[in-house]
Amino acid sequence: MKRIQIAQHVSSTPLLFLFFSTAGIVVHIFLPIRLILNPMISTLLGVILLIVAPLVLIYAHHSRAVSTTDKNKKENFVGSGIYTYSRHPQYVAYVLLMIGLAFCMNSLVAMLAPVVAVVFFTFAIIPHQERLLSEQFPEAYDEYKKKVPMWI
Repeated sequence: MKRIQIAQHVSSTPLLFLFFSTAGIVVHIFLPIRLILNPMISTLLGVILLIVAPLVLIYAHHSRAVSTTDKNKKENFVGSGIYTYSRHPQYVAYVLLMIGLAFCMNSLVAMLAPVVAVVFFTFAIIPHQERLLSEQFPEAYDEYKKKVPMWI
């Protein structure tokens, strides 16, 4: 039952980040406030982040796949690879995508969308997920939380 609850949260995550990104774009259409004076610098930063973010996401999925194929452990959670730097690297990747999009649009308003998303996930989504993981892996996950930061 707990795995189903965690899976439901993870599967809805991209949709929530899409919602926040779309909201930032729509507000930017009606309130276009420039982020940086030089659009070339803004675009370059945005493109770099739009390249880095999917790489972070791919690495997170690879780390998860490697960890879950370990046949020697009956109960296992991901605590290796990129998960040694962040407990939620997929969320970090989505936020980087949103920031990259805001830079490409050169939009201060669109830059507020990832800030709102981080606050929402930090206080509404992540605590529930981590509570479920703490119940599923009582000692191991609590130790992991002490060593690895939530975001970066």
